[in-house]
Amino acid sequence: AAALEALAEQAHTVLRGFNAQDVASTAWAYATLGVRSTALMQALAGQAVRPAVLSSFKVQELAMVLWAFASLEEADGMLMSAAAERLVEGRLLSRGRPQDVANVAWAYARLGVVHPPLLQDLITRLEQEAFLEQCGPQDLSNIAWALSKLGGLSEELLDLMATRALQDPGLVEFNAQEISNLMWAFGTLGVRHIPLLSAIGDHMSSPGVLDTFGSQAMANTVWAFAKVGVRHEPMMAALAEYLVAHGDVKLESFIAQEVSNLAWAFARLKFHHDPLLLAIERRVLQPKFLSSFKPEELANLCRAFGNLRVEAGELMRAVAQHLLVDDLLVLLNAHELGLVVRAFGALQVHDAELVEAVHSRLNDAEFKGTFTEADWANVEYGLQWLAQEEARDEEESWEPAW
Repeated sequence: AAALEALAEQAHTVLRGFNAQDVASTAWAYATLGVRSTALMQALAGQAVRPAVLSSFKVQELAMVLWAFASLEEADGMLMSAAAERLVEGRLLSRGRPQDVANVAWAYARLGVVHPPLLQDLITRLEQEAFLEQCGPQDLSNIAWALSKLGGLSEELLDLMATRALQDPGLVEFNAQEISNLMWAFGTLGVRHIPLLSAIGDHMSSPGVLDTFGSQAMANTVWAFAKVGVRHEPMMAALAEYLVAHGDVKLESFIAQEVSNLAWAFARLKFHHDPLLLAIERRVLQPKFLSSFKPEELANLCRAFGNLRVEAGELMRAVAQHLLVDDLLVLLNAHELGLVVRAFGALQVHDAELVEAVHSRLNDAEFKGTFTEADWANVEYGLQWLAQEEARDEEESWEPAW
């Protein structure tokens, strides 16, 4: 690492004679070791886009460069544009290996750069005969994740990817992150591929498999099942029991988005598991954790508890205080406000200060103009409960619109 840092300090002098392979090897080394130097990466980008160097890049070398910049989160617009043009004009992807194609797709998705001609070339390569059969689990999952981010996936292409994933030996060769990435793509596009979903659900229900899943992989996978509306009961039960059995230690690794997605998924699939929800409540109530929730995450958390009608008075009162004390009510959009207020109503948690704050927010004519009929229905339902001192004897039915 010390040698790499020394090289970075002399970047502009040392790199002048670098050819394409030198640029690729250097960028790859820094990214692999996690050594960040913006000055060096800028110098590498400048050398890479020089006409004589750019025109000599092979697909593997260019894929290495792009992967390195994305791994280090160094977004160089000039490099990304020039690299895309080189890949397209040279038709390099047509002879790229699965790893090269995956690295290119992943890099552009990671840095949020959409280049339509390059995207079309990526899709064309994937549709070539036998290409997907050559893809390993990491290549397949990274391509699926990347194209779902870039907007290049179709249901037909996902079907081909699912077929490849199910080929012998099947999911046993996929690790947790690869399953999560693949499922995220299906969930994002709302594609319900029952054979793949059943196989993944069965796999995750197998003894010892959940031990290999981190918080992000767990949350993303169950979120994807919920997005496509598939309730795999053995998997849901195994996941809930696993999280409860490991106490609060496992849930402590979940960040706000993951907790929100987990709760939302169980509610979306109407899978009641009170011990898990109580564990989630304890996680949310840990010091300073609630303040890490973004408005959408907070709204979905409230929505989940409200839909499942789990007694969570302490949680909802903490949410109310969080919204009032930190003056966060103004950050909620119409949809989010409706979900939060309705959850208070569904759980019959009363808070006069919150009622007053909501009414004050509704006095904003411009804000009121953003409400849909569903948003108004949610707010009205919640307010009639929030304003009461005692819960009604007969509970009004509520079927949320997902």
